[in-house]
Amino acid sequence: MKFMSIPWITGISPDRGPTGSWVTIYGGNFGYHPLVYFNGVQATEYNTRNNFFIEAKVPSGDVTGDLWVINPMGYSSNTMYFLGNAWWIMTAWVNDFPACNGGESRDYNDDKALGFSSYLTSFYGSDFYHTDWPSQAGVLTHMFEEKDKGFGRWDAAWADEVEILYFASHGGYAEMTPTHWYGYTGADDPSPNLGCDWRSHNTEFGEIGEGHLKWLVLDACFSLDLQHDHLFYFWNEAFHGLHMIFGFDGLASTTWWTHDRGTSFAMNATFWDAPLSEAWLDAAYSFWEGNDPVAMAAGEDIPNCFWRLDNERILHPVPNINYPVYFCWTWRD
Repeated sequence: MKFMSIPWITGISPDRGPTGSWVTIYGGNFGYHPLVYFNGVQATEYNTRNNFFIEAKVPSGDVTGDLWVINPMGYSSNTMYFLGNAWWIMTAWVNDFPACNGGESRDYNDDKALGFSSYLTSFYGSDFYHTDWPSQAGVLTHMFEEKDKGFGRWDAAWADEVEILYFASHGGYAEMTPTHWYGYTGADDPSPNLGCDWRSHNTEFGEIGEGHLKWLVLDACFSLDLQHDHLFYFWNEAFHGLHMIFGFDGLASTTWWTHDRGTSFAMNATFWDAPLSEAWLDAAYSFWEGNDPVAMAAGEDIPNCFWRLDNERILHPVPNINYPVYFCWTWRD
């Protein structure tokens, strides 16, 4: 009887996060009022506690280490490793372009990307860390690549190593193949068949989200273009754990009028605690500039997809799903 009363953990999601974020623990024999410990620090706030499922808020303190559950009978579970206070933000942008893109400049892309990461890191202090990548040879072109493409870098060590990526650059689509969106990097690309761009269909983008990446911001023109009815076919193979993508239907301006778009998005999502979809639409819409933002989520079924789209917040991420069945999106025009 004692053995049957011992709780067990089969998984935790996410397996890292800052103080105040939520973690879901899966398993069994938890009882109905179990306690969760992060490296010996007891969680004091819960959303759900039942025999098979716990949602616990990460407490303050040194929480990096073993996570375990104690059920009401006093029995302890097995442990799983949790990395506390360690969500990473990656910002990437391109302001200046070589001759292959006409030498056109997007002078405020760095303002948008850095404004986003700076606000998050200042709001949460040391709970968020960030890495910044201005345009440089090969970096942006290959940050999304799968390792089997032969370029020596892969998304699991770049885009998939962070929770949030804010990418600000040029964007467009090929007129002959409108289901292929191109994000222009302007980087010196050693692969002649790609030129000055990278494509986000599955052969170039890789199975993003198979690591830690939850939220991808593509602050570029046509990144979530609704006019060509391609969103599902285009993004289907790219969603492997990724929760949401934020982009634009049509043009995305980069001017003094919209240079604080990243800062506004971060403020809406943190200070105002808005759902991420709402936070992006409020920050990115501009009637005067003709910017029509789109937020897209993946879900296991239609109700789950819309629930995720309407409710996911930066400190309360929904559980990962292995592979999406449905996409849903919301936009403002």
